[in-house]
Amino acid sequence: MAANTTIPHDIMLDIFSRLPAKSICRFKCLSKVWSRMFSTTYFVNSQLHRKPDEESVIVISRENIQTIDNIQLNAVSRTIDFKPSHDWFRILGSCDGLILLQTFECRVFLINPVTVEILEVPPATENRIRTYKYGFGYDPCNDEYKIVEARYSMPFVEKSKMAVEVYNVKHGFWKRVEDSPFIPCPTRNSHSAFLNGKIHWLVEKTVEAGDDYSTIAAFDLASEAFKEIALPSGISLNRIIWQCKLVVFEGCLCIVESKSNSENDIWSMKQYGVAESWIKYTFFGDFFGKNLKPLCSIEDGDEILLSSLNKLQFYNLNELSLRDAVIDAGPHTVYEEAWPFVGSILSPSVGSRLSE
Repeated sequence: MAANTTIPHDIMLDIFSRLPAKSICRFKCLSKVWSRMFSTTYFVNSQLHRKPDEESVIVISRENIQTIDNIQLNAVSRTIDFKPSHDWFRILGSCDGLILLQTFECRVFLINPVTVEILEVPPATENRIRTYKYGFGYDPCNDEYKIVEARYSMPFVEKSKMAVEVYNVKHGFWKRVEDSPFIPCPTRNSHSAFLNGKIHWLVEKTVEAGDDYSTIAAFDLASEAFKEIALPSGISLNRIIWQCKLVVFEGCLCIVESKSNSENDIWSMKQYGVAESWIKYTFFGDFFGKNLKPLCSIEDGDEILLSSLNKLQFYNLNELSLRDAVIDAGPHTVYEEAWPFVGSILSPSVGSRLSE
């Protein structure tokens, strides 16, 4: 009698969920049965929560958007088929394989670079002739992806608080929430950082005496309210405006501080929300004024992939040395910005993890 070689359904799902998102997309095209199986909520979530075997980066150049895989060795780029009406655009946020983009005309898009699904986000309801901070993340309490737009007037001497609206991707509407108690910090590195269901910005706050101090604003996507996270006590507060960047690195909220003496500090909050858990790591290199950003660690933590001055570079922590990343076995492409990226098959139009 022939042995039964049929693989149980749950084992098959487990095997496929370990594959990269781009491979799953290719398999979906081979069979209607597989396409339905890979589109279920259970499978999308299983794939989403698998730790990737390789690190990926999404980059914006002057002409297009690319994802870069196998960044450690033989890195290969893939251009995303996304062409807005103007060549200039920037990344506003990233979460679960979805990227929030803004074009020159202030049109905002939520895209999945792997499936190339694109959702255009409608404008917020309030007057848009202002300056903005954006954030994007997932609200686990309500199973909803949300976009946050914080508006404020210029110039900064007005010390106006930020008016805040939240776009619920799942339900497709904007909602005005309570104004931020913080003042926007005029940093050139104003990107948000999403972690633990909260969107973070470097900001300032005014005390009763009229003086301002720098701090971190944390917008809770579940309660849709702001909290405050204190900066590390040893950071150079007078440098917050120009040379500090807020990022998520290795699962921790971090502040990157570039200095003119070739010293660069990464302040990492090892226990989220605990001020005493800030730890400083120092590494060396001339990154002053070069928009330094750590993306991920590789080689068992011996190297850090950095984005700086339109370059991707590896910094060796043992040898204290830098080397340029080689992409597509050819000349290095000039990038406007880069973000760490983990691909998924999540649809931007669904707006949640658990909805069918």
